[in-house]
Amino acid sequence: MCAMRWKDSEERNELETALENFLKEIAGGVEVVDDFPDQAVGFAPSVDMIETKKGLRVVAELAGVSPESLSLLAGESSLVIKGEWGGAMPRQEGKPLLVETRKGPFSRSLDLPATINGLKATAILENGVLTIELPFKKARGAKAASSEKR
Repeated sequence: MCAMRWKDSEERNELETALENFLKEIAGGVEVVDDFPDQAVGFAPSVDMIETKKGLRVVAELAGVSPESLSLLAGESSLVIKGEWGGAMPRQEGKPLLVETRKGPFSRSLDLPATINGLKATAILENGVLTIELPFKKARGAKAASSEKR
């Protein structure tokens, strides 16, 4: 395989259009509709969800994200993590020869189990790792467990 630069942008646009048409044909003519137009486009961070004794812990890898660019929206049934990659990265002088760091907006939405109280979420961003703690909902009318044996 040979890599080459496109010198003719019109030729490149024709190829992109032909490829898009081919992919639509393979997909049965299904159009992709953006149901979330306000959602930031970009990379989505890797996330782990862990059930703990107290609730749910969400851990996201956010290296290069500054706390100022980070936004968390927690509701009763969902959690949205939004931010900007590269906000914490120092500016570099010179001509880039290789760039593998992420830059730009991101958004990640997670559905929460019904047993979790998203409104009581707490979060900390430390060393490029975001940790969010979401407690279990208190059961209504629950009584303290008795230690009596019958």
